[in-house]
Amino acid sequence: MHSLVKSPVLPRKRKPNPRYDYGKTAAEFPASAKNDYRRKYYEALDLLISSIKTRFSQPSFQAYQNLETLLLNGLQDVEVKEQLQLLQCHFEGDIDCLELSAQLPIFRILLNNGDGIVNFHDILNSVKALKPEQLISSIISVCKLILVNPATTATAERTFSLARRLLTWLRSKMGQKRFNNLALLHFHKERTDAIDIISVANDFIINATRASNFGKFTAADMK
Repeated sequence: MHSLVKSPVLPRKRKPNPRYDYGKTAAEFPASAKNDYRRKYYEALDLLISSIKTRFSQPSFQAYQNLETLLLNGLQDVEVKEQLQLLQCHFEGDIDCLELSAQLPIFRILLNNGDGIVNFHDILNSVKALKPEQLISSIISVCKLILVNPATTATAERTFSLARRLLTWLRSKMGQKRFNNLALLHFHKERTDAIDIISVANDFIINATRASNFGKFTAADMK
């Protein structure tokens, strides 16, 4: 039998909290369940839009967008003075802006005025196919900066999160060196699982005392 989903109903009316009720205005309640869910929907939608705007207005995203816009505008012979100023402000020691300005026309000619190129992925594939790399060395440096620029901080946040899982109450006296080694093993789980445990266990037996206590480990010990 198919279970029927009941129609949404309004929650029970409650009196306002006395701490927030000044007694001057009457409490407001939605007229119907539809109005109640419409208010919740738009509230969630506004929160989502605000979070997206906040996320993509971070300095790291703006720097990434500036580098990509510089290359795209350079291919389409659009003014890039603003992008060059921002580039010089943030990456002055990595890129020579004068040399980059001189290479943009060459770059445009090599890529046929950017025909069929709409994003950085297309630019990267085209640059890889070019042979005279010395003619656009600064362009290649810009591509490298885009590739190494972190789009998010998720990797760093996960690294900090694992500290709480490793530094438990039972490991409160763990030293920094041991914590660093455990953090590397925990973060790179794929490489950790590929380690030959038998070889590691036999490396642990470095003297006669351990050899007499543990013996030599073999694959049979893993069964």
